[in-house]
Amino acid sequence: MTHFVLTTSFPTYPGEAAGHFVEAEARELLSHGPVTVLAAGRGEDPNPGPLQVTWLGGSGLFGWPGALPRLRSKPWVIGELFGVLRRARRVLDGKRGHLVAHWILPFGLFAARLQRRRARTERFDSLQVVAHGSDVRLLLALPRLFCRAILRELFLADAELRVVSAELRDELASALPPELAGYVRRAHVEPAALALPSDLPTREQARAQLDIDGDRPVVLFVGRLVEGKRPEVALEAATLIPRARVYCLGDGPERAHLERRYPEVQFLGQVDRTTCMTWMRAADLLISSSRLEGSPGGVREALALGTPVVAVPAGDLKERAVQDSNLWLVGAESSL
Repeated sequence: MTHFVLTTSFPTYPGEAAGHFVEAEARELLSHGPVTVLAAGRGEDPNPGPLQVTWLGGSGLFGWPGALPRLRSKPWVIGELFGVLRRARRVLDGKRGHLVAHWILPFGLFAARLQRRRARTERFDSLQVVAHGSDVRLLLALPRLFCRAILRELFLADAELRVVSAELRDELASALPPELAGYVRRAHVEPAALALPSDLPTREQARAQLDIDGDRPVVLFVGRLVEGKRPEVALEAATLIPRARVYCLGDGPERAHLERRYPEVQFLGQVDRTTCMTWMRAADLLISSSRLEGSPGGVREALALGTPVVAVPAGDLKERAVQDSNLWLVGAESSL
């Protein structure tokens, strides 16, 4: 069976961190047949191989540090969305197979409407819509009428809904009327794929490679420097740790403000995925302060590398904390 993957986030060059989990899942699908990724934005031509990538344009709206931060600074780029959807429709015209849409907005809604408008004999054999933390939060922030209308489109298209955590599923279901709530509660729960680079150094090698020596603890924040990720909260907590060397990996519109407020923090900017994972392995502690996540990828990656994490109880982290003693959660009454 042929598989098509619609996504607003995908690596635009080898090693980019953005959308790496979508790429990992697309590669897993290759064991079931040919895969074509339709990605918003514009990136490098993919390396020769079985995974085909079609770029849909819209790089003014989609890309680092995310569509919402870009819209806040340049609201007019929303017009690029219509061109992206037109190109996606042209690529998918007459195609059959399995369609996966990452994020309910915009591609989940687009895929559902596309499926419903086709004659029954011309529809995709199956449609799966993957709901991540950020777009569920966006749905819940919309007027209830809009949220319900969007979920009804998925329901009427008979889309299989997949949510990255049970907590996220239940929160969304609680905002819906009984019929739609039942549809959401039947959703398949599965976190996004986690694929670590295969050539990572050991912790000792990582610290030597990054020129980290001495006995001062190394504390890390990794993520987009946007308001929703709450980097200021994480850095404030990190700088309270005695003698800690604090590093921030990531970029975004909040960076200049953060650099002024925390001159003692070393801001390393946006780095490639292997470098990011090397820092995670070398660190003594990762701090995650975002409350918007469903199944936080950075937290899961750090734990997989053996690095302790302090985080707020977002998404599925309460359940993970029971299973992993390296994950420490702090409550609302704490500085996080």
